[in-house]
Parts: sequence; structure tokens; C-alpha cells
Amino acid sequence: MSEIPRRELIYGRRELTGLGRRHRGKNSGGEGRGHRNRPKGRWVWEPIPAGTDSPNPATAEEEAIVVADNLPTEVTLSADMVVEAVKTPLVESVLKVVESARQVDETELPVDESARQIDETAEQHRITYERWVAETAERQRVEHQRLVVEASKAQAEQQEAIRQNTYSLSAHPVGNLYPPGFAVAGKGAIALEPEVTQGLGASLRMALFKLSTGTAASMTGPLAVTVAAAFYPVNVSKGLHQSPCWDRPPLAGSIPLSNLGISPATGSAKQDDIELPIRMLIADADGFMEIHAVKTGVAGISAKVKVVAAQYDAHQETYTFTTDHRLPRTFTFTSSGADISMGVPAAASTPPASRHTGDVVIRHAVIHTVLPQPAWEDRDFHDYIIGFPANSGLEPVYIYFKNPRYESGTVSGQGKTVSGLWFAGAARGLGAAIPTAIADQLRGRRFSTFDKFSEAFWAVVGHDPELSRQFTRHNIALMKKRFSPFTPASEKINGRDKFECHHVNTMKEGGVVYDMDNLRIATPKRYIKIQSRNKGE
Repeated sequence: MSEIPRRELIYGRRELTGLGRRHRGKNSGGEGRGHRNRPKGRWVWEPIPAGTDSPNPATAEEEAIVVADNLPTEVTLSADMVVEAVKTPLVESVLKVVESARQVDETELPVDESARQIDETAEQHRITYERWVAETAERQRVEHQRLVVEASKAQAEQQEAIRQNTYSLSAHPVGNLYPPGFAVAGKGAIALEPEVTQGLGASLRMALFKLSTGTAASMTGPLAVTVAAAFYPVNVSKGLHQSPCWDRPPLAGSIPLSNLGISPATGSAKQDDIELPIRMLIADADGFMEIHAVKTGVAGISAKVKVVAAQYDAHQETYTFTTDHRLPRTFTFTSSGADISMGVPAAASTPPASRHTGDVVIRHAVIHTVLPQPAWEDRDFHDYIIGFPANSGLEPVYIYFKNPRYESGTVSGQGKTVSGLWFAGAARGLGAAIPTAIADQLRGRRFSTFDKFSEAFWAVVGHDPELSRQFTRHNIALMKKRFSPFTPASEKINGRDKFECHHVNTMKEGGVVYDMDNLRIATPKRYIKIQSRNKGE
């Protein structure tokens, strides 16, 4: 073997101590069959000389040189063979090669036999290493492919979720009269017939007038006037398999600010909120949706609506605003010059409506009656005033959309272990938590609205042998029919006399509608106190 320069790092060397004797045969007094004289010695490990840098062999070949440099002097071992040994995934493999050489040296085997055994050991480790490299490469390839597929799937799902929660509406230049507009999430704007366009404008003006008269002022509780209805044509549903919420799509509406008696310049000013005389609410009815104008400033209904700014998207040539909810909703606006005599066309960038659902039909109300709505006292409004850049020339618009409580969803959450009189907790704190036994039966189920979930919840409680025994026979019968049970007389207030299911964190606070860990059961009296505390009253 050619001379290999030593490296300045910890290395083993064989210290010669003289010549050894010929090995005598076993049980023999004289010289028996043995090996030739060979240098005799021991292995000594020397430290790095002082002031020398720490070892940092750059390649496997350098390590191989170090190993080869420290093998027994009699052993002929090629540097290439040692390189292969050093390449094995574990450092122990290299040490085994050196150890094999040391053991061979101590047993005083013939030089050829020593080299053969070392070659065999190195070859075994080379094969092991190559197998390990191949298996590792294959695992990495499979894992990389899996991650790519998952990332692509996640991105597609995210884009689809954004599309399914995007509403495309029209924005109009300042200075003219424009009608209200409507859009279905993921489907685009709804084209309105000229007759409906004019009727909506007249219906909205009538609602504003009636809710501001003395008759409305003398009434108590939330007051509303129905402005329009939205539904699918009857022939769309015939013979088709529809999802549970096919007739209650996620709907949003828009009204130019001037239609509400507010100057467009007010909406363009930099402020946090603007007070409106009415706020719009979309409520589910039997097979259709109703759009109501609700009087503000009474029954705890705030007149303040948050003002936000739309951003211009040069690529799409639209103005965009996205809510900060846990389930964000995106509103895109395209400039339209249509006046009240024209239908509002769908924005050019919106996708066409899916054929299997048909087009949502909007009809304006022809009778405008002020109706008290006591059940709306605790209802959340989901609305904004959208302002556009000053150089856009567009009028600010008031937008509103369905409360997530009235949209479909899948139940989640674990519930909590309860003991004792469960419903007694409904009169304390935030209310009684959903029992784990009930959560286990509802988790994973999908409901078209939160009201449907509430019905299923009470039905499960009514059939639970442990919880139902805490209620009267009459209440048990009610629950089995999917109705909420009556509360004790001391917990009734303002005509509200049944247990109520409410959210700890509201939708605007990022709360999840169908998360049972975000739900509590409260008595009417307790729930009103919770609401008052949340509003700072």
C-alpha cells in the first residue's frame, strides 16, 4: 500500500515493542506449527497536538485515509475499500472495520487471511449501506410525493372555500338612483327583472317611512317590515335530489347608502361606524328566505354599523373586502352604470350559477306591515358599510348577509362531563355545558340550520335515561317532540319561558356555530343577563 500521509487528529497507531516468538503448537514443548516472526505491539491512542484545529474531515475519502492510516502495518487495505466502509450510515460500521483489523492482528493470522476477512467485512457493510441508501431514497420519494399531493389538495380546498364564500355585487357611481342588489355565495350576482328592481326600491322606501312614524314609536320590542323574499322556482326542485339546505343558500344583499337617507360623503369619511335608521336581516322561512328592514335604536338594536374599506384588485379589476370572521366572507364589487330602470347584471368575473340549483328568484313585498319580532331581541346582525377609494367615483354601499346560525354545518366538540342536577347550571354563570353523552350522539351530524340542530339536541336529551329524569313528564314529552322544555317559573322573563341554547363566543368573535364546546344552555333570565354583560350595560 502506498504511503498515506497522517492527519492531525485523534488516531490510533501501533507501537512496536519488539519481535514476537514463533507460536508453539498446543501441548508441545518445542516449536510447533506456527506463524512467521512479525512485529509485536499494542494500539495507542494519541490526542490532537495542542493548538491544532478540531477535526473536520470534509469528505468520506478523508475519513477513509485516516482509517487506512491507522490499520495494522501488516495489513494491505486499499483506501477505496475503506472509503466504502466509511460511507455506511452508522459510524460504528467504520469502527468495526478497524476493530476487525485489530482482532485479526492479535490472533496472528496469515496476512492473506487477515486481508480477506477485512475485505469481507467491508463488503458486507458496503452492501448494507447501499441497501440503506436505496431504501432511504425510496422512502423520501414516497414521502415527498405524499406531501406534494396533500399540499395541492389543501390549496385546492382553500381556494374552493374562498370561492364558496365569495359574493359578487355591483357598485355604482355617485349621483344617481340605483336599486338594491343580491348575490349568492359562490354563484354570482342575481339578475333582477326591471319590475322587481323598481319594486325593491319602492318597498325599501316604504319600510323606512313606516318604521319612522309615530305608530312604530308607540310599539315595544324589535320592529320590522318585510321588504322582499328569495326562493327557488318550484320546478327546480321537482325530481331532483337536493342537499338539506338547497332552498336556503348563503345570500347577501347590498343597498347604496343614499337609499337609506345617508349622504354618500358620510360613508366616504374616515370613521369607525355610521348610524343607520334601519338594518337589514335575512331570515329563513318555510322553504324560502325573507328580507326584513329592522328599526334601530329600540329593544337594544344598535344603529351603529361598522365602516370598512374595499381594496382595488388591478388583476381582477374589482374592489374587494374580506371579513375577519373565523369563516371569512369575501365581497367583490364591479362598477356598474345601470340605473333603476335596468336589471342589475351579474359581475363579469363571477362564475355562472350551477345548473342543478337553478337561479334564485327575488320578489319584492307588496304589503308593508310593521310587525313586532320579540324573538329577534338577541339576534346578531351581520352587516357593514363598504367605502371605496375616493378616485373610484363609487358610492359607499351597505351590505348584509345571513347569520351563520342559519347556514348549514357539521357538529363538532366533545362536551363536558356533568353530574348532579344538570339543568340547574342553566341559571348560573354562562349556563350549563353540553353533556359528553349528548355530544357523542350529535358529533359529525350535519344540519341545515342551527334551529334544526337545537331540535335534534332536545330530542336526544329527551331520550337520555339519565338526563331526562331531571325533567317533568310534560317537559320530557316536549323534548321527544324536538321542542325546548319549559324553565322553572322563577327563570321566566318577558314572555320567554323555555331553555335557550346560546354561543359563548359569537360568530363575530370567531365562535363556531356548531361547536358544542362553544354552546351553553341558559334560562331566559340568565341569558338576558349574559347579553347585558357582553354589551356593557
